[in-house]
Amino acid sequence: MYHHGYVQRHKLSDNEPVAYAIGNLAADELMLSFGIDRKEIEWTTKNRECGMPYVRHALMVTHLRHAVVMALRAVPEVRLELWEPGGAFLAKVQYEERVRTRDGTRMQVVDGVVKPDSLFVTVDPAKHIHYFPEADRSSMTNARYLNKLKAYYAFWAMYVRDGRSPIKQMRVLTITRSEERKQNLRKIADEVSPEAKNLFWFICEKAYLGKPQEIFKDTWQTLEDDTFKHLYPHG
Repeated sequence: MYHHGYVQRHKLSDNEPVAYAIGNLAADELMLSFGIDRKEIEWTTKNRECGMPYVRHALMVTHLRHAVVMALRAVPEVRLELWEPGGAFLAKVQYEERVRTRDGTRMQVVDGVVKPDSLFVTVDPAKHIHYFPEADRSSMTNARYLNKLKAYYAFWAMYVRDGRSPIKQMRVLTITRSEERKQNLRKIADEVSPEAKNLFWFICEKAYLGKPQEIFKDTWQTLEDDTFKHLYPHG
């Protein structure tokens, strides 16, 4: 498929499988078969310009999706209703934050944005749960990560908690590459609000890579305590 122009290849290292991305001929087939606007799937420039960090971040999200899809096969009462790519969901929010000044501290209004790396929804007869994954490659500053979570909390408090949104239950999922990084981000997240104890969920991807069924088992932690919890359906 690569030699015929249907896919593009991204070699990560000699010890890892080659990552493939859609090529222009495959995009043509998608347009013919599914009526997708051609300008929405022009990937030649993106494939040429995207660097290694972008590819690895995309793979991190893809590994999460693979684990979710595979694990749900063993839970017939639950179905994956929706999976949106990064950038499909965007919500602007505002929240108050205390800042230091020469005269002490004061409250100021901060503009934030909720823009998850993807969005997926699970459904069973009792509930819908919206999940907002954040794939952490250990390159984000602590301050930026904290601002991300403050925006999520503001969105939850403004719409979900008060019933102003079709989203009735949501969870923000932080996926890390190591347990040490996960624990560090949990400490940062604990600064957001006491109400966010069960809003933010954390996992190290090593818990499910190669064993996708573990994604819905007791492999997650929240801010409530240090115990490991089931993400679904018991969480």
